[in-house]
This record gives sequence, structure tokens and C-alpha cells, in this order.
Amino acid sequence: MGTVVVPHWHRDEGAVMADVWDQLWVVLAGVSGALLPLVLDDTPSRHRAMVRVSCGALVAVFVGPALNERFFVNADAHVQACTAFLVGCFGLQGTAILQRLLHRRGDHMADDLVARVTGRGRGEAP
Repeated sequence: MGTVVVPHWHRDEGAVMADVWDQLWVVLAGVSGALLPLVLDDTPSRHRAMVRVSCGALVAVFVGPALNERFFVNADAHVQACTAFLVGCFGLQGTAILQRLLHRRGDHMADDLVARVTGRGRGEAP
């Protein structure tokens, strides 16, 4: 037997506020994680600092819940906040590393993908 999901309009106000607080807690943890590398860096530009914090927080807010749903199913708010903090802290750097990898090896990786999908070798003509 599966779990019964109660629609939000049938739940009491305390449960709804607890859910809102949990989500706010996760967002706050992601923003805090995005602030940590900025504090440790000596970047003099305020504009660049604001962009880094904003992008790090966005990575934490969007990637953190995906990781929680994939790897930490039914985890409480503290585990979700920890994941959001770590993604906020390291997610932007991981994204930059992935972008550099795709920039260097992107054509080769795209050719391999096309070869797998079409069933042809890399050097064959269509």
C-alpha cells in the first residue's frame, strides 16, 4: 500500500507553514553556500560578486532539489539544506569545469554521440 498524499487545501495551517519554512530553509542554505566561495575569494568587483552569488544561488535552488529527489528520497529538511549548501558552494565551479571540458572536447563528444545514434563510424560520410 502506498502513501496517501493529502492535497494542500485539506492540510492544517501548521503543516503548510512547516512546508513553507522547510523550503525557505533550503533556499537560505543554497544562498549561504553561494556566499562562502565569495567570502574566501578576494575579488574586488562588486558586480562580479553579485553575479557569482546570484548564479550560485540559482544553481543551488534548481540543482539541489533534483539531487535530493534522485539520491535522498524522503529526506528531511536538514539533509535537503545540506545538499543545497554544498551545491551552492561548489556548483558554480563544477559548472565552469564542465563548460571548459565541453569547450575542449565538445566536437569529439558530439561526433561520438552522432555515431552512436546513427550507427555509423566517426569518419564515415552520410
